[in-house]
Amino acid sequence: MGEDNFLPYCFYGGDKVTFQELINLTKVYTRDTDSRIFTDADIKMFINQGIDRIRQYNVFESMEYLSNPSDTPKLLPSMYHYILALFAASRLFDTDERFYEGTDKRNEFEEVFANIVERIENGTLTITDENGFAVDNTMSATDYVADVYFKGVIAE
Repeated sequence: MGEDNFLPYCFYGGDKVTFQELINLTKVYTRDTDSRIFTDADIKMFINQGIDRIRQYNVFESMEYLSNPSDTPKLLPSMYHYILALFAASRLFDTDERFYEGTDKRNEFEEVFANIVERIENGTLTITDENGFAVDNTMSATDYVADVYFKGVIAE
């Protein structure tokens, strides 16, 4: 494309990333900024597949697919939006039989996503909806053992 500002400012600490910006970032990751190898339709499909992968964790179950260029990922903190482009790049590399590069990007995605899950479960990252309310996370609920046999009294 030849633009000096191909990557939006948000990748350098700005606000939420749009669907179009994720598409552009995926093109950068795959070194296909002129769309000679991968189509936008494939990129969009794989970004939404990334959302499916993220939805597997219950806090993100209500995360919506992206369809319009101005759509932004909901629930996922903005500092992690880029992982959707990582996922898409990994799938694109796999379809082009560039498995090493695909595996490399997928591992990076999975490592960052595991870090997100760990931070949520440790209580250091709170997922909020678009209204700013915390999303209920039942996966990090603590299980307690009830003492029904001794009823709290243990003879000495």
